[in-house]
Amino acid sequence: MKDNNENLTAAPDLDTADQPKASDWLWRPWYAKLWWALTAIYWVCLEGSLLIPLSEMNDLVVILLMILVPVLNPVTVLGVLGYGYMRAKVACGDWVITAGAPGEFEERQRRERMAAEINPADARSGRMHREYLNRGMRRRH
Repeated sequence: MKDNNENLTAAPDLDTADQPKASDWLWRPWYAKLWWALTAIYWVCLEGSLLIPLSEMNDLVVILLMILVPVLNPVTVLGVLGYGYMRAKVACGDWVITAGAPGEFEERQRRERMAAEINPADARSGRMHREYLNRGMRRRH
């Protein structure tokens, strides 16, 4: 007797040549190589600057090192370069972009309104907020 689950366990035939590769966006372009190299150099220099007392460093160098932290952060580099990979995966149909769960935004707005209506410290609760302020003013006198 033949196993009926053969077609479930078999791998689908995918042409791997048509699939986008992450390395095409994260490493192959010249700007990606430059950005990764600058990131590595920056973090080595930043760690090396710990050996120099802060009082002996030029203020401009310190400010520049701190400003470049978000630009040369490896997570930022990965996110920016990975955006092209994500667009390619969506374009070939591997990934689908959705707007989120249906009604999620409306549900969050409803909860925020309800929380504001029952919170006496929130000005959106109307009369309850005015009474809350009046009670606070009476206690101060």
